[in-house]
Amino acid sequence: MVERAKRDWRPGAPGGPWPFSSAARLVRRTVRAQPLAATLVLAFGALVLDFAVGQEFHFPLGFLVPVAVAAWMGRPRLAYFLSIGMPLVRVWFYGIWQVPDPLPVDLVNAVVESCVLALYVPLVRRQGEQSRQMRNAISAKDEAMEHLRAFTRSAGTSLQGRPVSPGLAEGVAFVYRGDLDPPRVVAVLGEAEIGEELNRLDRALTACARELEETRTRYGEEWPDGVELAEVRLAMVSDPYFAAECRRRIREDQLDARGAVVGEISRLEQGLQSLDPSYLTARSADIRDLGRQILRHLADRAEGAGHALAALPPGAVVVADEILLSDALQMDFHNVAAIVTERTGPASHVAILARLKHIPSVCDIKGAGSALASGVHLLVDADQGTVTVAPTPAQGARFAARKARSCEIDPETEGPALRCVTRDGLEVGLHANIAHPDEAVMVREHGLKGVGLFRSELMFLDAARPPDLASQFAAFDEVAAMLYPRPVVVRTMDLGGDKIPRFAAGGSDPALASGLRGLAYSLAEGTMFRTQLRAIARAARRGNIRVLFPMVMSPLDLREACDLLAEALAAEGCEKQVPVGAMIETPAAAFRIGELLDIADFLSLGTNDLSHAILAMDRGAASQDAVAAFLHPTVLRVTEQVVQTARKRGVPLTLCGEAAADPVIVPFLLGIGVTELSLSSFFAARVRRAIRDLTLDRAQSLAKSALGKRNATEVRRLLSFTPIV
Repeated sequence: MVERAKRDWRPGAPGGPWPFSSAARLVRRTVRAQPLAATLVLAFGALVLDFAVGQEFHFPLGFLVPVAVAAWMGRPRLAYFLSIGMPLVRVWFYGIWQVPDPLPVDLVNAVVESCVLALYVPLVRRQGEQSRQMRNAISAKDEAMEHLRAFTRSAGTSLQGRPVSPGLAEGVAFVYRGDLDPPRVVAVLGEAEIGEELNRLDRALTACARELEETRTRYGEEWPDGVELAEVRLAMVSDPYFAAECRRRIREDQLDARGAVVGEISRLEQGLQSLDPSYLTARSADIRDLGRQILRHLADRAEGAGHALAALPPGAVVVADEILLSDALQMDFHNVAAIVTERTGPASHVAILARLKHIPSVCDIKGAGSALASGVHLLVDADQGTVTVAPTPAQGARFAARKARSCEIDPETEGPALRCVTRDGLEVGLHANIAHPDEAVMVREHGLKGVGLFRSELMFLDAARPPDLASQFAAFDEVAAMLYPRPVVVRTMDLGGDKIPRFAAGGSDPALASGLRGLAYSLAEGTMFRTQLRAIARAARRGNIRVLFPMVMSPLDLREACDLLAEALAAEGCEKQVPVGAMIETPAAAFRIGELLDIADFLSLGTNDLSHAILAMDRGAASQDAVAAFLHPTVLRVTEQVVQTARKRGVPLTLCGEAAADPVIVPFLLGIGVTELSLSSFFAARVRRAIRDLTLDRAQSLAKSALGKRNATEVRRLLSFTPIV
């Protein structure tokens, strides 16, 4: 019956005959986690058992278990102590509480037992070391196999992120997981140790100040903001109060120098809680980074050891979850091909430094530091924000061809200080497309007139729940305040179609399920739309905000949306007249352009969606090039008709989409009357150069010829345009 029970039993089955298996696993985990405590408990238990059974029944080697455990866990001193101490305790116990044998006999037995136990210590210890080595080897092999499986799964995969510094680069991944382990607070015992920790703190603060002085000197002319930041940190490190508080923690709280710095940095971060949230985020990161910089100088390093990023192999693509300024200041930029991160946004100091040094950088790659492994070949397209892992030969060839044809921009001759004007005096306005508030900093960097398209739907797509009024207001207000008095055009949420929010992925929203998109979806949904309009209205009270409705299909929809905006403005007490715009992205809007102009204060023509809609092309198909689609003569003629109609009515029109960022197509756009372009900030320099090399007469002649062509191939040949491979 027992054999049958053993045969039929399954792990985890209730009522199984082996109830001690889980207890045994618990004991093993406990012994590995707390070897000293477990060994002492076993020793105490062995003594109690020995005393309980009496002299007549005890085994000469009954103390072997705790001794063996100590030796197995790599505690030889404890094992030898137990092998000698436990037999002596037995002699003492029986000598006092029991009728003892002659004392010499007990002592001889104790010595013999101790010698036998001691002989076991090196044998068991050796076996334990071999077991641990084997376990580590198996773990390393498993990790290597997991990396291999991950590599196999990700080979040829393109990861989508956000560009923070433009350019194309390829290289080998160098994964950086932080220069320091998380600091541990360690108590200091004794006056001598406290004095040494105070000396360590002083040396670290001095070294950190010296490093900041070198930073200020190195980036004096190249990066004025970096110099200012270094001066702020230098003032904090040199602040007597900061140093005094760290010393107080060492003396009074008996913390080591690392623990004192961590505690003081945490206190300073908490002190920022009462400040403005946007300011808090930036300053908290700076304070944390300064703490890391000090901790680096406190770390016990081998002689000559430096920062992990200070000596990189040539062509390294630095991959990390986050790169702080103190990391970037130590980075070997001469050998950096590109930077890929998860959290280092466009407004970060590292991103600004990368743009200054013209290093392609991409952020928002989820789990970058853990998903990618060092040594993997990467293609980094920081124009589009993509990273291709272990590219196939075909992917590598396409990337190389595109890189060879990419437009080289000289920042000295095509800087943002130059006016965007043709050779015969026509000024063209360049505006930025942004998707996150932290991208607004690049509007100023590239000398753009404002934000032509703030894609607000990005706040919805990856959210677990719809963003509330406060969070949306904070985003709009941050951008408007940073760029004031430049205009900021906020496009209301363009959801539906291929843009399904994560919180609605289960098909719970009937408006999404019906296939509606853009303004039609917003009007059908109602609740989120009204909340967003109130957030925009609240931000418009002190910012130069304009509202743009996406995918407008009819004048009735546009008028209804304007009425809802008026209600939101009244509810938020905004007495301004906020300009209202309509996006022309569908044939329906293009055909009824005259009626829409009766309502809209301005227009935005989206070339990507309009081209695909006119030609009945799948916008989501990877093979469909938005620029190539725009070159179809039908699309060009529809675009020209919309632009000319708006010009005749005196309504401003901005053209956005990939066509607006292509310097080969820009002459055609100027030739049909477009004078405002909205594009990625990174493409502003090359478009500005194309415009400055152009005359209006040449642009109009080129546009007239293009409109007379019979197919896209002829237009492409005329414009000397080769599609991006």
